[in-house]
Amino acid sequence: MNVKHNLNKCFKTGCYANFTNRNIMIIYAPIRPIIAILLIVGSLEQILINLLINAIQAAEYRDPQIELNVAVHSNWLHHIILEVKDNGCGMDEKTIQKIFSPFFTTKLSAKGTGLGLYVTHNLVSSLRGRIEVESELTKGSIFRVVLPDKEKRKLKRL
Repeated sequence: MNVKHNLNKCFKTGCYANFTNRNIMIIYAPIRPIIAILLIVGSLEQILINLLINAIQAAEYRDPQIELNVAVHSNWLHHIILEVKDNGCGMDEKTIQKIFSPFFTTKLSAKGTGLGLYVTHNLVSSLRGRIEVESELTKGSIFRVVLPDKEKRKLKRL
């Protein structure tokens, strides 16, 4: 799977198509060639679109700024790291403990169902990855998705 192509597609679909009428600064730098990761078709797009939508909704009452970073770090050998950072409302520890539960939401019913992060967590888990969350009230949040490369995943299956 061409990860760079899918990230570009996701970013354009998830951000430009849905949020062009808002005054939101989104920082995105297309990535250079990266390792291959084994994905279910559409899963990467769904993961990132859900995280981007949450970030945009969390930051909509301030001077919104969303960052999407993608990298392979030497200290995370054989992993790709997708990071979505916002300068939104942030969350306290009690809220962070609940965010991956089905139907949990801090939004008004018209804004969300409480399924976005639940689905995202399940997709990431199915890829043998993990989601790390850092957040501070009134400062914003960082959602970091760590996915193993496809060769490493094959070894775990044996």
